[in-house]
Amino acid sequence: MKESPLEKLRKDLEDIKKIIGEIIVPNPKDLQDNCEKFIHIRQEIQELITNLKELNVPIDPELVRLQELDSLAKNNLKVLYKGLKNSPLLEKAKSYPEEFWWWHIPEIYEKKKKENIRRSLIGLSIFLIVSVVLVLFFTFYKTPEEIFLDKVSTIDKLIFEKNYKEAENKAISLCKEYPGRAEAWIKLGIVQELVEDKNYSESFNRARKLTKSDIEFYLMRASEYFKLHFIDKAEKDIKRILKIDSTNPQALYLLGSIYEDKGKIIEAIEIYRKLESLEDRVDPQLMAMVKVRLGILLQKVTIPK
Repeated sequence: MKESPLEKLRKDLEDIKKIIGEIIVPNPKDLQDNCEKFIHIRQEIQELITNLKELNVPIDPELVRLQELDSLAKNNLKVLYKGLKNSPLLEKAKSYPEEFWWWHIPEIYEKKKKENIRRSLIGLSIFLIVSVVLVLFFTFYKTPEEIFLDKVSTIDKLIFEKNYKEAENKAISLCKEYPGRAEAWIKLGIVQELVEDKNYSESFNRARKLTKSDIEFYLMRASEYFKLHFIDKAEKDIKRILKIDSTNPQALYLLGSIYEDKGKIIEAIEIYRKLESLEDRVDPQLMAMVKVRLGILLQKVTIPK
């Protein structure tokens, strides 16, 4: 008994499923033959579907199954392309429209390959552009704080070069640009001291008003003095702090550094030991620095424990 078109469709769906399986895990000798079988069976399936639709035969389950098999085949276009690229069967491809995609596998694959290359090139170009932008950004971009510190460093350099007048001009500009920064006013006050400008006291007063306490102001100014090698002035400010708070860790550490700079090794060791005795009251990072300095100094001298 002759099988019905629906039975034939179902049989072809099973056959093409097997063919796709053999194509996915190919035997090189059979690859072209299997790919050609795939085209023949797929074309036959399409013709059966057309006939069954004209007869109003319900084939929804079969269409769903075909859609799954088509997706599986399209996911393996590269293998199908290898099997068909030299096939004489493709000479008939011009007779079929693009929606009959199985006849146009080589063109579809080549187009997809070119599109992938194009996307890769676009992606690479974007990556290179972004990389260059990031390199330029991190090379030349500076945070507001970095910009401020650069300007402070410029003033320090002018002071070391004893170009005090230019340093004063830069410091005045710094205060105009950063009127709310105590460091700027301290820097201006120090330069004004150097050029014997009587306004230095006013600049220091402006800085004091911008700090929370006398201790913060004196510590900030002492640090600036020390950085600029005005050691005696730095020591005076530190001792002002210690009169208010005799165990201030930052002040004690800076005093130890001042004693080291002056060659007063024993006094520096005593200060660092005092800091050690404060234990938990000292910031861990500062305590680590204290231990390093103390270790170095103890190697230089022998003193009673």
